[in-house]
Amino acid sequence: MTAEHLWFQNAISGLCAELGYEAIQEDYESRADILVQSSPPVAVEIQRVSTDFNKRTLTRQNLGMNVLWLIPETAKNSRSINHALFNQPAARIRVFNKNDRTTEVKPWLPDYSGSYDLLIGATVMKIGSDGQLLVSTGNYSARQFLREVLSGERKWFGPNEKYFKFGSGWARPEDVEQVRANNRESVSSHAQIRVPNDTENVVSDSLDTDGSTLRSLETEISTPKSCPTTESGSPELLSTSQSQLPPNNPQDTSMDNPAKAGWFKRLINWFTS
Repeated sequence: MTAEHLWFQNAISGLCAELGYEAIQEDYESRADILVQSSPPVAVEIQRVSTDFNKRTLTRQNLGMNVLWLIPETAKNSRSINHALFNQPAARIRVFNKNDRTTEVKPWLPDYSGSYDLLIGATVMKIGSDGQLLVSTGNYSARQFLREVLSGERKWFGPNEKYFKFGSGWARPEDVEQVRANNRESVSSHAQIRVPNDTENVVSDSLDTDGSTLRSLETEISTPKSCPTTESGSPELLSTSQSQLPPNNPQDTSMDNPAKAGWFKRLINWFTS
């Protein structure tokens, strides 16, 4: 065990004790770096070199424990470690000068005598400014983080968790639900169909250029095709002979002819004389 590893174990165990939890270092049964007697218990692992993260996580979960991987800044250039940071219940642990949070310090070195702040970062999440995404809080108090994780106030989500900027992270369940609700509301509002009001059905061309009066409607009057017209355009009147109207009395009128009536009358007189 390196001086750095031992220093982190002591620092985390001390914070857990301040929060009222018993913290067992190098627990025999779970083989955890620190076993915190919370409900459920949490196995805290300080890890700066590659390991079988999946196997070790499952082993502790099968014992009824939650797992928290704390990865120091000194391991940040390892590809496998960086992959585990966002795919395991993990977070970055950092040590900064208490008076200057831009300066990293190494309190485990024998010649260091200054003050420091222990911070957690990378995967501690908060609701983003748009309300639709969970983003990193940046550097977060290690003491506050442990209090929230051990009490169950902050839980691990991921990997590939929707609405998380990095697909995973430690978040408050109520924050996660709020972001989900915000996204549902956003989708619903965009899906609504706007129904136009009556005024939007008025054709804009029906107004004059000054917009004050309706334009007059143009009506095309056509002459019926069955009525012929003269060159002047007025209807042509038909004569009686052209109209070919049917006779008033449709029966045969041949007896009304005087010539025919004369010989017939003479014939009748001959038979009766």
